[in-house]
Amino acid sequence: MIFIGCQPSNTVAHSVFAFSSFSKIKAKINKKNTLPYADYDFIFDMLIPNDLYRHRVDLNFDIIQALGLKIDRGTELKCKMYIPESMRLQCCPLNFGIDYVVIHPGGGGKQKLWPIINFSKIVNHFNGLNKIVVIVGGIEEWGLFLEIEAVQHQKMINLIGKLNLSDVFQLLQQSQLIIANDTGIMHLSVAAKTQIIALFGHTNPHHIGPYTHGATVMKKDNIH
Repeated sequence: MIFIGCQPSNTVAHSVFAFSSFSKIKAKINKKNTLPYADYDFIFDMLIPNDLYRHRVDLNFDIIQALGLKIDRGTELKCKMYIPESMRLQCCPLNFGIDYVVIHPGGGGKQKLWPIINFSKIVNHFNGLNKIVVIVGGIEEWGLFLEIEAVQHQKMINLIGKLNLSDVFQLLQQSQLIIANDTGIMHLSVAAKTQIIALFGHTNPHHIGPYTHGATVMKKDNIH
């Protein structure tokens, strides 16, 4: 049996899982410039050098190749999400027509969040083009909708906290565009084959950006 610590794998939980797996080979991506005993690296048999300017998906492929398995890297990886028909029938109706865009103003951590005033300007821009703007996110991000709405009372369809993951995926599949911070919904958009504008603050888009050649990435270290 082989244990593969998919990137990111420098956590105590990964090390515990690796140790308790009793696998013959245990491999993971190793942080650069760490001491040999840091992150319980001694538990692993194979440490693949990290590279912050390569995507985490590619680093995980490095592990597989280091184990002697062949991977065709000549074509772009196509991300997919399978939704059973039974779940499709349970999803809420999302019939907004073809002229709508999705925005996700939330994210994990203040340093990842584009200023709300800028999202408000985006909504105002698309309102002027007679396009429907749909805002999504977790229930904890409800306040962001109120902040956007308070600026100029723009027209939006607020679905924050109202959709499960399958709903969001189907919404993205029909959307012309999503504009989002560095979030899980941004990555879900890759699988949905949605046109993406990804907004990055202090995080590194080379390392954790949308895994597609079709995205537009904007980065500013001091996002505020």
